[in-house]
Amino acid sequence: MVPIMRDTDVVVIGGAFAGAAAALLLRRGDPSLRVTIVESRDSFDRKVGESAIELSSWFLTRMLGLDRHLAMEQLPKYGLRFFFSHPNAATLADCSELGNRYQTRVPSYHIDRARLDEQVLGLAVAAGAELMRPARVVDADLREGGESIVEIETAGSQAAPVRLRARWIVDATGRKAWLARRMDLYEPMPEHPTRSVWARYRGVRDIDGDWMPGRAAGGGAVCSRGLSTNHLTGLGYWVWVIPLPGGDTSVGVVWDERLFSLPPGDNVGARFETFMRSFPGGRELMRDAVRLPDDLHALNGLPYRVKKLMGDGWAAVGDAAGFIDPFYSPGLDWAALTVTHTTKVILETRAAPGTLAARVAKHNHDFRRGFERWVRALYLDKYYYMGDAELMEVALRMEVSLYYFGVVTQPYRGGVASLDVPFAPPVSAPFYTLMAFVNRRLARLARVRLAAGTWGRRNTGRRVLLGGFKLGASSLRWVPGALARLAVLEARSIPDRLVARRRRLERAPMPEAVPMLHEEGR
Repeated sequence: MVPIMRDTDVVVIGGAFAGAAAALLLRRGDPSLRVTIVESRDSFDRKVGESAIELSSWFLTRMLGLDRHLAMEQLPKYGLRFFFSHPNAATLADCSELGNRYQTRVPSYHIDRARLDEQVLGLAVAAGAELMRPARVVDADLREGGESIVEIETAGSQAAPVRLRARWIVDATGRKAWLARRMDLYEPMPEHPTRSVWARYRGVRDIDGDWMPGRAAGGGAVCSRGLSTNHLTGLGYWVWVIPLPGGDTSVGVVWDERLFSLPPGDNVGARFETFMRSFPGGRELMRDAVRLPDDLHALNGLPYRVKKLMGDGWAAVGDAAGFIDPFYSPGLDWAALTVTHTTKVILETRAAPGTLAARVAKHNHDFRRGFERWVRALYLDKYYYMGDAELMEVALRMEVSLYYFGVVTQPYRGGVASLDVPFAPPVSAPFYTLMAFVNRRLARLARVRLAAGTWGRRNTGRRVLLGGFKLGASSLRWVPGALARLAVLEARSIPDRLVARRRRLERAPMPEAVPMLHEEGR
């Protein structure tokens, strides 16, 4: 069957959040721009990435105009909350707690991604983007600096294939990372070996219910704990418990393969549920929970980098441009950053094509630097200490305060022109250096505690409830306190280091005898 050739300006491959948002911003930025979205699925399903934190919430509200949708169709999110496992903690209430005391000042949300994806795609179509759905890309002739041709197969065996000729191809295929794999730009990250299993459930117990003691007595969290992103942590893993619109709950575990693995079982689902019922928090929350049919997911090799995000005529956005870790829910932040900067380059270089090469080079430099620094400042070896209440408290105080100061404040006060890639601008270098140093020290302290048998020693009986973070320089007030706590923990680690050293020496093999050299044998 002879393919049908058609012309367009931009082909967006993938119509979920990142792709639909890119198409929407392109059409709003230049209504004369012909944008075609190619989406393979008849309807979207839920996916991992169910929390929108402060930067992505700015993007959702200020850039996409989704305030009413978020208020009516999604759930508010009241920050992060951690419960730390310990052998002496018989119930969730016994576990040390770290989290917000009040509702957060800057909006964030728990997201049903299927609803959000359909909403943004509908806005893009209403703004004039053409939608081909269901349809899939079967081949492409990518021509940097010229017009590329994408061959698309539409539904129905009788339909002729369509060839779209376009100046720009935008890859929004998520973890498939279609362009990166095709162009040999996809790179796994063995230095951060994490995996995940997750599902949605009905009947997960309400963490604000009467079964959790102490709520009515006062002195605890004022905001709803259940509307936080609740983390149940242990050595080498964290469990998320995220409420979803409609009453379902997303429950999943992410772990570092060097430190943890699921218990044995007949299949992944059995192993996951055995694990969830093996510790007090999971056992209590999941007591009456029932997994939704056909809703179990697993991912190996979670993180990957994309060595180049843009060329002259193509770009990757969202998860197609790389993924680090779901801890701190950075996925929609990354989508917001890649979509905003990509669409700015496409729109602004149409009027000034001579600037394209420099803009592409800067785009790749900023995102590569930002990604690598993001890894080292926040995630590398974090699974050694995220389950230790004392160590994680230092990290949370510093990392969230600097996120508010250096990342969130800028677009809220200066608009899209102030939206830098985190850690990319030269002015951010001291903050990156500080955060990477603290992350390394905390990981080192965790290893010392593991060797000394003192890891997690404050994981019971503590309630650390933070007053909340604000925009602007006032958030920096948390940093000296975090550094002071780190200094105290370093000083208190001296006995642990002595014990760890003695244990290493006790386990070390005896050196072989060295023959003496007699005078006459020299």
